[in-house]
Amino acid sequence: MNKFLRKISIRHILIGLIAILNIFLIQLPLTNIVGYEFSVVNAFFLFLLSGFIVIDQFNNDKTVSINNIYRKVRKPILVFIVLPFLIGITNTIFFEICPIWDGLGFYFVLTIPSVILGIFLATIISNLFQRWRYILFISIFLLVSLSPVYEIFFNPQVYFYNPIIGYFPGNMYDEDVSASIALIFYRFINLTFFGVFAFYSFGLEKIRFGKIFFIAFFTLFAAVFSLLKPELGFSTDFSSISKNLTNKIETEHFLILYPDEITPEHAKIIALEHEYYFEKIAEELLVKPSQRITSFIFKDGAQKRELFGAGNADVAKPWLYQIYVNFTNYSATLKHELVHIFAAEFGTTPFLVAENINPAMIEGIAMAIENDYAGNHVHYITALAYKSGYNFPISSLFSGFNFMTQTSSLSYTFAGSFVRYLIDNYGIEPVKHLYSDINFNKHFDRTLDSLQADYYHFLDSLRVTENKNTANLYFGRQPLIRKICPRWSANKLKSAWDLYRRKEFYEANQLFREIYERTKVYNALSGMVFTAIRLDQTEEIETLLLETIPDYDSTSYEFNLEILLSDIFVFNEKYEKADSVLSELIMQNPSRNYTNYGIIKQKVLQILPDSSQPFIKSASDKKLNILQKIPADFTNPEFLTYSINFVDDTSGYNWIMSLSEKFSYYSEAECYFAYRFSEFLLNQSEIDQAKSFAVKSLNYDWNWNDQHILTQNLQKLNWFDNFADQIKINFINER
Repeated sequence: MNKFLRKISIRHILIGLIAILNIFLIQLPLTNIVGYEFSVVNAFFLFLLSGFIVIDQFNNDKTVSINNIYRKVRKPILVFIVLPFLIGITNTIFFEICPIWDGLGFYFVLTIPSVILGIFLATIISNLFQRWRYILFISIFLLVSLSPVYEIFFNPQVYFYNPIIGYFPGNMYDEDVSASIALIFYRFINLTFFGVFAFYSFGLEKIRFGKIFFIAFFTLFAAVFSLLKPELGFSTDFSSISKNLTNKIETEHFLILYPDEITPEHAKIIALEHEYYFEKIAEELLVKPSQRITSFIFKDGAQKRELFGAGNADVAKPWLYQIYVNFTNYSATLKHELVHIFAAEFGTTPFLVAENINPAMIEGIAMAIENDYAGNHVHYITALAYKSGYNFPISSLFSGFNFMTQTSSLSYTFAGSFVRYLIDNYGIEPVKHLYSDINFNKHFDRTLDSLQADYYHFLDSLRVTENKNTANLYFGRQPLIRKICPRWSANKLKSAWDLYRRKEFYEANQLFREIYERTKVYNALSGMVFTAIRLDQTEEIETLLLETIPDYDSTSYEFNLEILLSDIFVFNEKYEKADSVLSELIMQNPSRNYTNYGIIKQKVLQILPDSSQPFIKSASDKKLNILQKIPADFTNPEFLTYSINFVDDTSGYNWIMSLSEKFSYYSEAECYFAYRFSEFLLNQSEIDQAKSFAVKSLNYDWNWNDQHILTQNLQKLNWFDNFADQIKINFINER
């Protein structure tokens, strides 16, 4: 036994650790295949362990030369590279269905360069210092690992490039990550920089002041590269983001940067909305931010991903008093993100958020104050989920990072509703104290389990229109960690839709089909439908849809698929079947948007059947032209409500306005149209007209949920009517 133990070297121990690590990784979601997450984790640890191997060799080798050192470490290093790959690739091939090649790209661009960089750094340290080599290597490893904290903390970005792991996209909800040209170029720079200095680190003792000059040059080059990262596209500072968001408005409480795609008039409306929500949040939280807030508004998710790092998710940085939103959906997220900034005034940690960076508390207070989820009171939508069998136990939700383990809609609504319940029953101050010190006993004199029991009783007492279809629409999704090949499919879907936009329909169809066969994701199936329509292959896709729709039962995609099936029936000239599917969708009534869209398509099908196919294929402006051909006698409020989505010129606005004059504004459908039209009119800077329609929207005897949303809308328009002109006087515009 002693003889066996004497033969065990540090190399054997490290190889064993690598094997254990990777066997553990293939048991976990996301890291169970050779992909981005698998490659990043291995890059992190192999950078460290490969350096240990080199330092061990330097410590044991009296004849230090490039050939002598690297010849003796090449075998264990080769094992370091191959062993994780073999474990991961075996699991990918035999137990998973994800494709191999994309994962290989990540492994070759992220993991293997990290192994080499670990070797180079260990070589440099070993040639410069005779003692404390391990300590120095670990210290520099930790310093480089933590260096992105500076960029994320001080810069307007959440992504980062780093020599150890290569690249981090900034947000796990953004699934589209690829081994891009920029990443390859970055790794080339890493390898060149460290490789050159590793080569010249040999023989320094023969040069007078050689080590001093070497350290000075190494530090200088590293500093210069760090300063140039924004210019090279590897980082984003305020200057580089301002070159893209070239326009700005300064208000009393905000600096708003926005792109050329937003008109100056619309920018003023956006600025006023900022000031309105500032006032409303301050009233409820009884606190105001101690600094002016900077609001970055990107033209779309693609620009936001490139400059900031999280294309799909809007984000706030409370410690910087900055928010980052997309113009395409800013109105749905603006108030939510601003609450995060206000919460900084009673937040903790260096990031000025909830204690222990607890996501349920961070998002819970934002949802509670926003109090609007997809046009619903946060209590209403949560009670609907709860009574429909969708639940997230509060005791689990507020523990650690369990918030991330469920569908995001479920996590956000339950956290927001529970915090709203606490505010309504105990006041805002205990909740603010809880935010910075998550101790329910201390601030509420109640255990979390006791509060949970009362909260569930409260949800049971709420009157909601129980519609399982609505619950499925909002909550019938899978969280990221349960999706199949999420990174691969997101990247391929992006490529497929790019092909579709370039009208390369055959190639797009083939790629959509490949994605769907592996993952069964809805977006791939919908892409197959759209390309099949363009390629006149609708008979085949009809069969697939009829077979597939049952697989999506009780998910949010069920209703989209019904719409797609009705489209396919139209192209196959099976009009009665298309009408029947639309009638079923209308009867299911998952949401007003779905129902109203079903009504519009049914009207076109019944009244203008020859226009049904062009309507499906057309862009928004062309769709509106078709809708305008329908006689006024056949239009109704639901029809007109959804038509608003296609209006982008004066003629469309005038058409809707003229048709709206026939409504009496006492029915539910007419009053809901008035609400939606008032929102549209506000964005057109027609404040008086918007307020008029907002008043009409409240003529109906709404349930408590709709009454809440429509009243909030009127309150905002009253504020605009009373204060907009006065506030705009102080705007400072630069364009």
